Amino acid sequence: MRIYGVGVLFLLLTACGSEKFGNSVGETPDQGATSGSVDGDSVSNDLGSDDDAEQALDVVEATDFESEPQDVSEAADQNAPEDVEPAADPGKVTPKDVKEKVDLGPQCEQLGLAEQWEGTFDGKITTNLGDTNVEGTMAFEIGCFAGKLYVKGEMNGFGEGQPFVVTLQGSYNPADQTINCKLIDGTVQLFFLLPIAFEGVLSGTFDGTEFVGDWSGENTDKTILDASGIGTWKAHPQ
Repeated sequence: MRIYGVGVLFLLLTACGSEKFGNSVGETPDQGATSGSVDGDSVSNDLGSDDDAEQALDVVEATDFESEPQDVSEAADQNAPEDVEPAADPGKVTPKDVKEKVDLGPQCEQLGLAEQWEGTFDGKITTNLGDTNVEGTMAFEIGCFAGKLYVKGEMNGFGEGQPFVVTLQGSYNPADQTINCKLIDGTVQLFFLLPIAFEGVLSGTFDGTEFVGDWSGENTDKTILDASGIGTWKAHPQ
């Protein structure tokens, strides 16, 4: 009987203790839930949604904070233009500064022409006293000097038995194979008068065998006589 009473008392005490423990335990989750709910809302409001947090983590992971710095000199070499030439020393002469000079050389045979030429000329001198026929011989050379082809020679003859002489100076153009000269220091004696000074021009073309052309001139001093002359000429290699 005593044993039975003790057992009943134990059961009653156990039941009472369980109720109190259940109430305290039951209340604690509610309070914890309330506290947790408030903290969760504040955290949610401060940090945003879970999706925002995941995106932020992705950005952080995608950023390479530990990448090594690139060598500045190497980057400059890679970005430098390939075709840029280094600046030339102003004290030096570069090949671009030297213009090529064309040297035709001292011999004109390389152009297919002889140096020495000779031929004849004729013509007529007209004055206010009448006309005078002139004729004679001529000789000239084609030479090379300073990269240019020059022509130099002389015409010697007679006009009605009176001396006729003039110097020719000019150039030869290999592009069209022509000669162009000035007649200078010319003199001719007409009608047994004093020598009359004259000047003029001479031109001609190489036809494959010889030069053929014409000449013209007039006296430089008109006080004594007014005279002019025209004629033709031809010359072949000596």
